[in-house]
Amino acid sequence: MRKQILKDSDKPNLGEIVDLFNRAYNGASDLRSYIGHFKDVRYCRWEGQRPDNRKHGTEENPAFPWEGASDMRVFVLDDIINKNVALAMRALWKSKVVGSAKRIEESERANAVASFLSESFKGIKNIRREMKLALNWALGFGVSAVSVQWRELIARKPIEVRAEDIAGISESVRDYLAPESDVLLEDGKSNPFFKAACEEIKRMYDCDESSAGKLLRDVKRFGVGEILADEIYERSPRIKALKVGYDLILPSDIDDIDDAPYVFLQEYLTACELLQRAQARRWNKEFVRRLFENEQEGEEKSDTSARINTNKSDYSSSKLYRVIT
Repeated sequence: MRKQILKDSDKPNLGEIVDLFNRAYNGASDLRSYIGHFKDVRYCRWEGQRPDNRKHGTEENPAFPWEGASDMRVFVLDDIINKNVALAMRALWKSKVVGSAKRIEESERANAVASFLSESFKGIKNIRREMKLALNWALGFGVSAVSVQWRELIARKPIEVRAEDIAGISESVRDYLAPESDVLLEDGKSNPFFKAACEEIKRMYDCDESSAGKLLRDVKRFGVGEILADEIYERSPRIKALKVGYDLILPSDIDDIDDAPYVFLQEYLTACELLQRAQARRWNKEFVRRLFENEQEGEEKSDTSARINTNKSDYSSSKLYRVIT
């Protein structure tokens, strides 16, 4: 499969990948239909419902059995699932990681590692919400998945840069900063090494030419300058519940995810989430620009309502960007 997709080159065959995704996505249509039907059953939704929970008809189509008869919804299945989810969440939260030592002298260390893993697991910020969501889907639809991800949040902050911080970047920067190099001319033109040095600064700090030039001039004149640079302010594991057929797309002819020759993750991101993802993972700027030009509006999404409230709510949003990896 890998050779077929890569075609014996370092660049993937996008046409083949898109075809694989379409086949896998279309193959999950029956599962999506079942999920939609089950949601109607769980939340007691049927045609002709009225806000007052009573039946109303017209002269051509009178109400059955009579006008104003009760059409009350009784959430039996929803209550059963919620109770089982609560029971499973308590069992998960009260569980303990047990460490087994191979030798007697390692028993103390095994206990310490087990305690650390247990506390680290419970310390994941979004674990309660995502595990509750995964359990709701598993007990309701019969299948769900959980993804363990590593999250990095990056912010651009002004940092102080001195000559010794950038002198080692390249020979052109070092030559520009050297005291014996040409000084800045009165008409604003820089010395012969300025252009090459500016390109190096742009690559290092991911900035535009104006910011790079200002930094170089300030460092050369005053020995110190300031520039906006990426700074990672949060590194943490995250748990994410995946709805099979929506978030997690698998080939339709497999019984075990471990046997899948490929899998696809489908996400709908807001503009802010997309920019954060692109910055953290160093996505190609041209790719991000093209993605913004092809925003998805009103397209089928992975039940956004479930991430707001897993109980009896409907929520729709627009201006979301579809990303498939």
